[in-house]
Parts: sequence; C-alpha cells; structure tokens
Amino acid sequence: MEEVYKKLIELLKTPVFEERDGKWQPLSEGASDFDPELARPVKVDGKAFRVFDIDIGHLRGVFHDIRILIQRLEAGCEKALVELKGLVEDFLRFEKPELVLDWIDACEVLRSVLALYEWKGKEVSCDAFMVRADVQGLYRVFLNILDNAYRHSGGRIKVFVQSGKLVFEVEGQSIREGEGIKVVRNLMKGMGGEFLIETRDGSIMYSLHFPEVEE
Repeated sequence: MEEVYKKLIELLKTPVFEERDGKWQPLSEGASDFDPELARPVKVDGKAFRVFDIDIGHLRGVFHDIRILIQRLEAGCEKALVELKGLVEDFLRFEKPELVLDWIDACEVLRSVLALYEWKGKEVSCDAFMVRADVQGLYRVFLNILDNAYRHSGGRIKVFVQSGKLVFEVEGQSIREGEGIKVVRNLMKGMGGEFLIETRDGSIMYSLHFPEVEE
C-alpha cells in the first residue's frame, strides 16, 4: 500500500512529507519549498504523512472571487486591485516564506493597511510599536486580518498594544478561519511569534505576539 501511495505522489507531483524522528521530512520532489504545517495530515499503513491536496471545490470558489474582483475593477473600484493582489499572495504564501527579520514600527505598517478600508468606526491606539519582523510578511498579516474582519463584520474596530501584543478587537464578528488566517498563522510562526483568536463580550480578539518588541 505504501509503495502504491508513493507512486501516486510521484505521478501527481504533490508536495508530501513523512514523519521521521519526530520531524516532517520532504518525501516528494520539490516538497522542501513548502511548509508541512499547512498540509493535511494522513496515515498510510500506520505511518504519518502530510499532503497538499488540490481541492477543486475550493479552487472553484477562488476563481469565483477573482471573477467578482475583475468585475469590480472594470467598474473602477481601485480597492478591488488590492484585494486581487492579496488573493494571489495568499496562494503564493503557501510556499515557505523567505522572511528577513528587522526592527520595524508595526504601527506605521498598520496605518498604511488601515487606509485601504472604510470602517464605520475605528479606534487606533498605536503610535509606535517596534518589533522584529519581516516588513512584507507583517503587511500581509495586517492585510489578511483586516480583510477577514471587514468582509465578515464591517463594524467597529479597535487596535491597541497590550502586554507586548498587538490586539485587534472587532465587534459583531463570529470566528471564521479561512485560507487568509492560515497564512497569518504561518507568517507569525515564521517570524518566531504567535497568533491567537478568542471571543470576548461579543467581539473577536486577534492577538499578535512578537518575540522581540520595544514599546
């Protein structure tokens, strides 16, 4: 059974990892370019693997979103171009990101992303918050969090620094973890940080913890 499975992997060119000595090791050609934490866990003959699947249903949904964004672009909506770029970047970020960590003012990056959205009400208490992060990765983290919150809520949002964490509080939103949030988790992990989501008094709290900060 295992040999048949390996042959299918070879034919399909699917990125696959197998567990050896407590670590995920690339099994198929080119798999080392991908992050095994984003792959689906499977077992074959009692052995643990992680596999990247091609989900046709998901792809159909993605192309439906692309078609809508193209229509909005044709109608002159500039914001649709940002969203379309973000959708493409989300797919590209499934590859293992090459992150370059440096001291960055997270609040400055945040302000540039917040400017893309027309919130009904926003309260930002973030003047300066220096963190060790990758600037492009951090921009993508903020864009994905805000896009997820905006599309599924559009209500009031508060952003503040608390105990070394950058916190997004969004009113009236249920927890929805799509591909964009998976990318956020992957990027924060790659930068040595942590991403948490919790509910509190009818709001969703997105918390970003960075290993090195200067408040």
